[in-house]
Amino acid sequence: MPDCDYDLTDELLPDAGRFERGQCKIAEKVFDHACQIADGYGKEIELAVESGKTANEISEYAATHTVDQIVIGDRNYRG
Repeated sequence: MPDCDYDLTDELLPDAGRFERGQCKIAEKVFDHACQIADGYGKEIELAVESGKTANEISEYAATHTVDQIVIGDRNYRG
């Protein structure tokens, strides 16, 4: 194998923030839709995006904010 004059790691490793940026874009679309639904019922909702271990982030957020209700969605339809 011939020697390379440059480091291939930059090309082979994905951008560390790419996944998180993609997830935030998806969350924005979901939140926009949720706000439209809430507006239709005359309700106000507060939306938050956190990153980390799910259970820890949810419980920490609820402990540090005034939280009336936490709604968690899932696409798993197995019951």
